Amino acid sequence: MTFRPLTPGDIAELHRLEAETYIPALHESDDAFLRLMQLFPEGAFGCFDAGRLCGYAFATPSRTGDTLQLRSVIDRIPEAA
Repeated sequence: MTFRPLTPGDIAELHRLEAETYIPALHESDDAFLRLMQLFPEGAFGCFDAGRLCGYAFATPSRTGDTLQLRSVIDRIPEAA
């Protein structure tokens, strides 16, 4: 297994795993995934087994009590996060 930062080249694998794992109402857009990678690349990780994505996580700095909206593209990381 390999654990590494996610890149825009991983979008197809993100969607493949997402389709296998989550109901369609929870699927994210390309733009949402790409924006998370762009805003905070050190918070976008993937675990790969034999070249296929088998797990992923996204994290961004935030303020206490804030949550990310599903299925939306965030425009920025909050100030004082």
